[in-house]
Amino acid sequence: MLFGSVEIGLGVALAISFAKIIIQSLWAQVEGLGWLQGTNIFCSVRQYPVACRTQAVQVIRIDTSFLYFINATFIKERIMEWVRAEVDTSNEKVRERVHSVFLDMSNVVNIDTSELVGLEEIHKELASLGIQMKWLLPVQDGRQFRR
Repeated sequence: MLFGSVEIGLGVALAISFAKIIIQSLWAQVEGLGWLQGTNIFCSVRQYPVACRTQAVQVIRIDTSFLYFINATFIKERIMEWVRAEVDTSNEKVRERVHSVFLDMSNVVNIDTSELVGLEEIHKELASLGIQMKWLLPVQDGRQFRR
């Protein structure tokens, strides 16, 4: 009886682990970053409410290791949602217009060709709005690659 319940427990734990990995890869976290005053650090505005959001520059981090065809559309929609929200609120007199969008992709390990097409589509949509897009790629050999 003991061995049967241990095997069942391990099977359930494995199923939960695989389900968690699949869900995290399907719905990647896309979040806005803000600047911590007095430092050179950008961090999640949701996690650190004291972080200041820059008015003319939108910094967005993609928190997933894999960008591929399954989550390409979701990530594209989330990024455009963030940008459109900033552009809509920037019409107020108090705020400046968004000029640039930086995508922090330092957590990304693998990128599928469908996600590259998605990034190109985002770039075209932003260019049509008059907004520049730059992305930060993972560090390799001690240097930060920028595009």
